[in-house]
Amino acid sequence: MSPRSVSRREVLAALGAAGLGAVCTRPASSPPPVRAFSRWGVQLYTARASLGRDLPGTLKAIADIGYREVETAGYYGRSNADFRKALDDVGLVAPSAHIGIEQLQQNLPALLESCATIGHHWLVVPSLPGTFRSADGYKRAGEVMATAASAAKPAGVRIAFHNHADEFRPVGDSNGMELMLAAAPRDALFVELDVYWIVNAGADPHAFLERHRGRVKMLHLKDSGGPPGHEMRDVGAGTIDWARVLGTAQRDGVEHVFTEHDRPADDLASLRASYAFLNRLGIPAGGQ
Repeated sequence: MSPRSVSRREVLAALGAAGLGAVCTRPASSPPPVRAFSRWGVQLYTARASLGRDLPGTLKAIADIGYREVETAGYYGRSNADFRKALDDVGLVAPSAHIGIEQLQQNLPALLESCATIGHHWLVVPSLPGTFRSADGYKRAGEVMATAASAAKPAGVRIAFHNHADEFRPVGDSNGMELMLAAAPRDALFVELDVYWIVNAGADPHAFLERHRGRVKMLHLKDSGGPPGHEMRDVGAGTIDWARVLGTAQRDGVEHVFTEHDRPADDLASLRASYAFLNRLGIPAGGQ
């Protein structure tokens, strides 16, 4: 099935409904305009094949597309200093890094050294081992991440959790995501919402953003071909209502947005397609 074409007029109307329109003509008594996302970004896992072959060249290609932020999932054998130089050489910054929950428990001082060198302000747990996948386990995971957040706060680093579909499956009368978040203070554990995976689980990303307003600080963007298979697609090539999701995300305090595709046929082509769609939406993003 081919994706529905979205006109700029439809997008701007949707953004206006989310409170993002008419910035230039707002009365003096109106609230300030919704701020732009910092910059469009990429989760580097998308380009792992190309990065493994040619790190400098692939980072340059990502920057040439127009992205200005990246989220790391390892440093491809480089030291912290060398990886930071590779980013600096092409004008990229890396505000966020994916790390395992075991690393938070065992190696937090070393992680914070990496953050200071590379420029990370976020450490994000991207998934949980099976030992955490129970009601008590999800609560324990929330507590572990909250403890790490307390230790990381003096370094200016915050902690977030990135979901897959499993965290939205029923656990008793709740689900894993809600159990984790309830186990940690709101200002200790934040969320990097993967929009594809929450849709894959049959949940509503817009409703989640509304319910946890101010706690979702980052998004992963990849599209779904729709049920039942939820084929993973580039952003804009599927069924997700991006104007609505991104409009709500801007209003509710999301700071960083990373495109991603877990299994792209051509990683750089996928990143180009997603970037082109986001620019066509007309949503402001600083630094573009």
